[in-house]
Amino acid sequence: MSNLIEEQINRLSYNVLLKELAQRNLSTRGNIDILKTRLTRSCKGYEEQVYKFVAVIDFEATCTAEPPNPYIQEIIEFPIVLIDVVKQEIVYKFVAVIDFEATCTAEPPNPYIQEIIEFPIVLIDVAKQEIVDTFHSYCKPILQPILSDYCKQLTGITQEQVNNASVFTDVFINVEKWLNDRNLISDSEQKCLFITDGPADFSKYLRMQCEISHIIYPNWAYQWFNVKKAFSDFYFVMRGRIQNMLENLHLPFHGNLHSGLDDAINIGRIVIQLIQDGCVLVSNECYALSRVTSGRNTSLSTAQYDPAKMICLNCSKSHFKDQRSCMEDAVKRIQRSESHHSRIHSNQSISSKKIPSLLDLPYPSCTNSQTFRHQSSSLRLS
Repeated sequence: MSNLIEEQINRLSYNVLLKELAQRNLSTRGNIDILKTRLTRSCKGYEEQVYKFVAVIDFEATCTAEPPNPYIQEIIEFPIVLIDVVKQEIVYKFVAVIDFEATCTAEPPNPYIQEIIEFPIVLIDVAKQEIVDTFHSYCKPILQPILSDYCKQLTGITQEQVNNASVFTDVFINVEKWLNDRNLISDSEQKCLFITDGPADFSKYLRMQCEISHIIYPNWAYQWFNVKKAFSDFYFVMRGRIQNMLENLHLPFHGNLHSGLDDAINIGRIVIQLIQDGCVLVSNECYALSRVTSGRNTSLSTAQYDPAKMICLNCSKSHFKDQRSCMEDAVKRIQRSESHHSRIHSNQSISSKKIPSLLDLPYPSCTNSQTFRHQSSSLRLS
C-alpha cells in the first residue's frame, strides 16, 4: 500500500501537489520533493518502515603510532549496543538550538585550536511551534585574543565585542543558570532536546573549549538532534547547509549568515517546519566520552586574570587561566583528547527508513565500549 501511494504521488505535478496539500490544511512551502514527501506522509495507509531495535557497532583494532606501509589492522574488540527504539522514544516540550561561532583564519596552522566566541541558544516550544526565548553572549578568546580579518569578515563579530565579553568559563556559568532557571536541564533526566546543524558544535567546538577552559563536559551535551541529518532523512533529499534546507522549504534566510544567533534562529525555523510536517524530534547522535567525568561541574568559579602573570616561564607563551596552563599545554591536551575521546555514535531518527549507521568525524579516536554503555544507559537514547 505504501509503495502504491508513493508511486501515485510521484506522478503529480507541482500545482496538483499544492492543491492536494491545501485541501488537507498542510503547508504548501517547499520544492516539489518536499511537497511530495509531505503529502505522502499525510496519506492514510502510508506506513513507514520502523525498526523495533537498532544495534550500534564500533570495532576497535590493532594500531601503532607510526604504522608501516602496508599495515594490516585486526579487530580486537567487538562491542554491540542494542537500543529499543519504541521504549526510547521521547516527546520533548522544549527544544533548544545551539550554533557556535569560533575563532578561525583563512590559512590555519597545524595544530590550530579554535575557541568559541559566540554562544547563542534559541528555545522552541514544541506544542506552540514557535521560538519563545533566546540566550546570547559573546566570549573573549584567550589563546588567540586578536581575531583574524577572515574571522571578523566571516562572522561579523568585531574585536571590540569580544574584548568586552566575558571569558568562556563565565559565559558557561551563565548558560547553565539560564537553562536551570527554565527547568531545561536535570541530572536525572533529559528534559530538553538540543539541536545543532551537524555534529561539530558539540563534538568538536564544545569539547575543545571544555578542554581549554578546564570545564567538565556537560551532561546535557552528550546527545543531540542533528537537523542536517534529520532533514535529509525525513524529506529524502541531499544533505545541505542551512541555506540549502531553507531553499528546499522555500523560506528566505533571515539575518546574516555565520552570525551565531541568526543561524540558530534560522535553524529554529527549519525545526518548526519539521514539527509541523510530523517529524518526531528525538536525539539522532550522541557523544560517548571515554575520559570525561560524567558528573556535572557545579563548582565552577569566575576566572581571574592578572596581566602581570600572563607569561609562561616554561614556554614564554601566553597563559589563559591563572598560570595553570599555557598555549603549549593546551595543544598537548587537545591532541590527547583527539586520541582518547570516543567517536560520535549516530542512530537514525525513527522517522527514517534507513538502518542506523556510525558517523565518522575528522577527529578519529578510540572508543571504550564499556564507557559508552555506561554513559548511554543514563541518556535514554532514541
